[in-house]
Formats: sequence, structure tokens, C-alpha cells
Amino acid sequence: MLFILFYSVNHATSHIVDRSGLSKDLIRSVSGAIVFQQQDKQVTPMTKYPVAEINEHSARIVDEHRRSYSSLTQLQQRHKLSVIPISQCWYKRKKTNTCFWVYGTEHLVHTPDYPQQTCYGCCSIL
Repeated sequence: MLFILFYSVNHATSHIVDRSGLSKDLIRSVSGAIVFQQQDKQVTPMTKYPVAEINEHSARIVDEHRRSYSSLTQLQQRHKLSVIPISQCWYKRKKTNTCFWVYGTEHLVHTPDYPQQTCYGCCSIL
């Protein structure tokens, strides 16, 4: 009898660069446009992206994976940069200034301060 056990582990690390104030969990839940993707046995860090913070975190994550998982057999690595559209919209309601966000290619809306959380299908923000 021949028994083969194939064990596959996916070690994923992400970093979000965001200045909008929207929750990182909400950002992780949507999709965006992939502007960079590399897949190989071993990937290299990004070095020429115009935002220095992206290059720095790319190098940190690649180095972290290289050190942390060096004892494991590595089949493939993937390195991906997605740009997720986020629009912060300010409005005034009853003398109170507040905002909502429209985010992701799915155009989801996050309205944390809106007094009426459900409209029962009879109204729309957009």
C-alpha cells in the first residue's frame, strides 16, 4: 500500500496603506485593480513604485517570509499590489457635519454615523 501525504500551507501577509480613515477590515473585504503582480519560486521586493512606503513594506514582507519560512519547501510565491478606490464624502444633516465612504470596485457604502441604518429598499445614497 502506498500512502502519499501532500501538505500545503499558504502563508499570506498583507499591508494596507490608507489615509482615508476607513477600517482596514472593510478594505480587505473588497477588490480593486491589480497594478503589480509577480509569481515565481521566489519573488523579489518592489523597488520602483512611486510611493516609497509601498517599496519599504514590500521589502520587509519579502525578507520576513524569506527568514520565517526558510526551513519549508517552497513551491511558489506571489507578490501582488492592488489599488482599491475609496471616496470619502462629507455631508451636513441637521447641523451636523459627517461623512460616508464608497469603496472597492463593488461600490460598497459605509455610513457609520447615519441615523437610519436601514431604508428597507426605499432609498439610496447613490
